[in-house]
Amino acid sequence: MFDSPLFDTAIALITLYLLFSQLTLSLVELPAGFLNTRGKYLHDRLLKALGSQAHAAFYAAASVQSLMLPRDQKSPLVRRFVSEYPAYISETLFAQTIIAWVSSLAKNAVPALPNPATPIDQFKAGLAFLTDPSFKELLETLYLNAIATAASTANPATPEEQGVALQKNVEGWFHDFGERMTGWYKRDNRKYLFWAGFLVAVLADVDTVRLSRFIADSSNAKARLALVEMGTKASQGEAPAGVTYNVTNLEEAKLYEQQRQIRLDTLLARGSRNLQNTLAAVPQVGLPLGFLRWTDHSTVRNSKTGKYEWAPSADDYQMPGYAQRRKLDPATGSSSPLSPQWSRLWPIGGWLLTAFAMMLGAPFWFETLAKFINIRNVGVKPASANRDET
Repeated sequence: MFDSPLFDTAIALITLYLLFSQLTLSLVELPAGFLNTRGKYLHDRLLKALGSQAHAAFYAAASVQSLMLPRDQKSPLVRRFVSEYPAYISETLFAQTIIAWVSSLAKNAVPALPNPATPIDQFKAGLAFLTDPSFKELLETLYLNAIATAASTANPATPEEQGVALQKNVEGWFHDFGERMTGWYKRDNRKYLFWAGFLVAVLADVDTVRLSRFIADSSNAKARLALVEMGTKASQGEAPAGVTYNVTNLEEAKLYEQQRQIRLDTLLARGSRNLQNTLAAVPQVGLPLGFLRWTDHSTVRNSKTGKYEWAPSADDYQMPGYAQRRKLDPATGSSSPLSPQWSRLWPIGGWLLTAFAMMLGAPFWFETLAKFINIRNVGVKPASANRDET
């Protein structure tokens, strides 16, 4: 039922989107890794969440300073553009740093603290010295919830139990903040994926409109089936990585902070591999992709002008008229733009469609491709019923 040229055209187009979206992602992730934009992103988001007073104190803490990227041996240009802030902070580190800083504000508390003063007393007194009302209200709420939680588990609750409950509450808030920031980061990165996708679309001439028409053409069934086969193999492989950010992921923290150069090398290798896979796939299926298709232009010399011109063996030659960017003269090998003049603007619409497709990301196209492949193969088999059920 679904083994039709129209359905195969959709699969072929999704396969191309998956291929080029991986290349687009590499173009976005590589500079982000080098410039440590994640660290700057976390720094700016925490400023809005904590307020200037708590934010400055948090990044001035020795425990956070130890996570900063080394800058003493960097050139002024690198120090200017590469963020030094840590991209990942554990929930425990955040909670302990904030609680210790608020407690330290109680040194000038009036009235005087009880003698001896417990850590929870110092924290409660330090709340009065917070200048940001929203963050102060948040910490007061977490403090009161901690007291209530400790009281429900112990009667009476000890200061140590109250302190443990407070730390867990602060850790929980930071965990939720990290989850929200992951969504913000993905959303904000879509514009970079769009512009990188538009760049790939222009440089590789990935025109969605032209490609759709070419793949759907019955005379190009061989290219269409080759892409379907390529998509089937891709759907059975490992899902590609997308734009991810988890502020509290300790494994990512080790990779990002302690082995940052290894991460950059990995991103560079991934980008190079994606580029090689993309370039290798194009000639195999004979698609109208890339302005660099006309690579054989120096083999024909115009006898009148003495200049080398496009050869009749160029890839665009003998392709359908709608798939060509230039007209080729098989007799002389000379080329000329398609007419009329305004028709040269047609590719822009196809490039924009491709850029919007790249903005959705490689994981999206991988999942979509897998669903289409399953439908083409008459769907996924339902799970067998348990005969032992009564």
